[in-house]
Amino acid sequence: MSKDFLPDPQETSTTSPNPEREPVQILVIGSSSGITNIIHSLYAHHFAQISEWSPSSACARSW
Repeated sequence: MSKDFLPDPQETSTTSPNPEREPVQILVIGSSSGITNIIHSLYAHHFAQISEWSPSSACARSW
């Protein structure tokens, strides 16, 4: 599952630091397909490049 989120070496980030914006961390919990859908949706809204997400990790289902 974690290899689904490894960055594409050809893809480069288009985001640049902006001193007026505060960095945030986003935690997405769910199924592999659900997480992938969220990442692609946020990418479509120019939130972050897909390669900027950390690899997924398995966790105990607690929701």
